Amino acid sequence: MMVENMKEAFEKVFGEGKETKMFFSPGRVNLIGEHIDYNGGCVFPCAITYGTYAVVSEREDKKVRLYSGNFEERGMIEFELTNLAHTEDENWSAYVKGVMVQFLEAGYEIANGFDAYVFGTIPNGSGLSSSASLELLVSQILKELNGYDITMVDMVKLSQKAENEYVGVNCGIMDQFAIGMGKKDSAIKLNTNDLSYEYAEANLGNHSILIMNTNKKVVLVGTGFVGMSMAYAMLNQGGVDELVLIDVLKDKAKGEEMDLSHGLPYAPQKMTIKAGDYSECKDANVVVITAGLPQKPGQSRLELAVANTKIVKEITEQVMASGFNGVFIIASNPVDLMSYVVSKVSGLPTSKVIGSGTVLDTARLRYLIAEYLDVSSKNVHAYILGEHGDSSFVPWEHCYVGCKKMVDIMEDNNYPMEDLKKIHDGVWKAAYEIIDKKRATYYGIGMALNRLVKAVLNDENAILTVSTYQNGEYEQEGLYIGVPAIINKNGVKEILKLKLSEEDQAKFDHSCDIMKENIKNEIDPMLKQ
Repeated sequence: MMVENMKEAFEKVFGEGKETKMFFSPGRVNLIGEHIDYNGGCVFPCAITYGTYAVVSEREDKKVRLYSGNFEERGMIEFELTNLAHTEDENWSAYVKGVMVQFLEAGYEIANGFDAYVFGTIPNGSGLSSSASLELLVSQILKELNGYDITMVDMVKLSQKAENEYVGVNCGIMDQFAIGMGKKDSAIKLNTNDLSYEYAEANLGNHSILIMNTNKKVVLVGTGFVGMSMAYAMLNQGGVDELVLIDVLKDKAKGEEMDLSHGLPYAPQKMTIKAGDYSECKDANVVVITAGLPQKPGQSRLELAVANTKIVKEITEQVMASGFNGVFIIASNPVDLMSYVVSKVSGLPTSKVIGSGTVLDTARLRYLIAEYLDVSSKNVHAYILGEHGDSSFVPWEHCYVGCKKMVDIMEDNNYPMEDLKKIHDGVWKAAYEIIDKKRATYYGIGMALNRLVKAVLNDENAILTVSTYQNGEYEQEGLYIGVPAIINKNGVKEILKLKLSEEDQAKFDHSCDIMKENIKNEIDPMLKQ
């Protein structure tokens, strides 16, 4: 964000006509000796051009008002200089208050409060020291507004103390030192034990330090059986660097975080697992929504539509308020309709909203075909199309085992063709039977969701039968329904168009008609409320 834009943003939040000052505090990278500073070792960091900006206006009273352009959903934060106590629901403002507390305890008087519009170019959670950058930013503001006679090294020490003692993060001093003492075209050889240091020339000429954000972050909304089955699959299979759990039942999410984390010593890779809130969605690659009322015994998925529309709508609004611009994956039932809800409410390109669709139905179909023919399910290439529900169907002409059509295998072996119907019946009846026996289905869909997330994170261009928006590909438009599609980091890259027989096209149209009727009579009226 340019300086002029920052000033305009300040005026929109705090009003015009105020005298303002501009401040900047950089981030940092460490070239040698990561984490050594915790134990008093030598490190080799340098400051970078990414950092934290603030436009500040001094007040005449004791009030401090803060606003972050990175966390606009949190709105304006206000507190008095006479009350700097740490509160449980505090977020980024804790770093501001922490620095102020340390200055006061060190004997520096803070005469007046101030208004500050803050914006950072350091990606949240990137490891480039956004918190230390904010701490040194506040130190500069306090020094400038109050005319302190204080060295930068002393401000560095107070900033580290704020993070250690007020915020409660056990960080070393390297971050604050590199940010406060950094110079252009220089790195710092720093002994964190006694803070002795020397500058080393780091003029790269035509070269640059390349900083890549390779973090694969997934946010799960809903820590019920389905969501946690997916989370457990992720823990066991790897491929995710950070998993955030969100649930209206905060203790439940925290308990799941603890339980999963205790398995990390036996997991295939390092993984950060934490309970969080919707602000975590801002930099997520994928948000998976599994929240909603469960399907009861004897209840169709469509009967869930009204209740879950309200829930999914509210969730989507909160996710989007964070600034999320990744890919949505929806599993809440009825999934085709809930995918439509997320698409309409989010305003994202339809390609970035994916329903789990018939990816589980397809897995069940492949399993049953493999059992019927006594072959590996990995060599079965068959698909379920249409609604994730009772009106789904199998385009048998496009089903292969190895390189041979399923219908040819049936004919060549004199297997009765009516067995194909029995196989399909076994697919769509499976959920009802499982729910009747154990009250819920979750392992299969958990594995399927993990597969879908991996296709996005790894930019696989994988072909999966997902619920995606129809724009005339199968002579239908304006709804989400299950079809084979190519999935990559941007969501749905392309819908694969199969040439359906008249009978199969009629089945597909029937499935779409059911969705359209529900959209017209139930979903759209609720979205307009």
